[in-house]
Amino acid sequence: MRHLRVALCQMNSTVGDLTGNVDKMKKMIDTSKMLGAELVVFPELAIPGYPPQDALLYDGLNRDMENADAEFFRFLQAKAEANHGRGAIVIWGNIRRAMGLRNSAKIFIPGQTANGFPLKEAQYQDKRRLPNYGVFDELRYFRPGDDELSKLFVSRKLRFGVTICEDIWYQQNFLPDFALNGAQVVININASPFHIGKPKFRKDMLRARAVDNQVFVLYANMVGGQGGIV
Repeated sequence: MRHLRVALCQMNSTVGDLTGNVDKMKKMIDTSKMLGAELVVFPELAIPGYPPQDALLYDGLNRDMENADAEFFRFLQAKAEANHGRGAIVIWGNIRRAMGLRNSAKIFIPGQTANGFPLKEAQYQDKRRLPNYGVFDELRYFRPGDDELSKLFVSRKLRFGVTICEDIWYQQNFLPDFALNGAQVVININASPFHIGKPKFRKDMLRARAVDNQVFVLYANMVGGQGGIV
């Protein structure tokens, strides 16, 4: 990896507005393409918005989230096919239903196949550490993704890992898993709330993670406000 042009799409998702959120993401993809981005990153739970809270208890809405996810994936596939299988790697947050509801990072790598056929859905890395303090109550809704190993994703140009929010905040984190397996970059998608002094704390923490593990760290946070959280 000699160089990599990255678009961090720190969007303001609206909880429950699946169509509106996906439309925002599509526009950001088009803008990122015009700017020559090779990697495009959206925040944690970008499609449903954060925090979705008790909306997650309605299975019909969870199916709608999955359908919105599938639509966005098909959009990315069509973009890549129109460009002869090339395009940007895209990472975004959404729910995933698998032995319980998961807070998941979705990964699209253009031109990637399985057994010679194009993938029908995005790859994923589930959130392992679920915060359950202060404004967070994720254990009420999600199952932690610690039943699977850290995944190394590989494209023509890049070897990378993906983490979600809390998975990077603690000193005992998952970055060594990726670094020891040859990752050049670790991407963290986040919906971390603001408080006074938080930007400096985030920057210092991320610098320490990058230096400790000798990898580049990319961080995309949600912006705006929702339900009293900024």
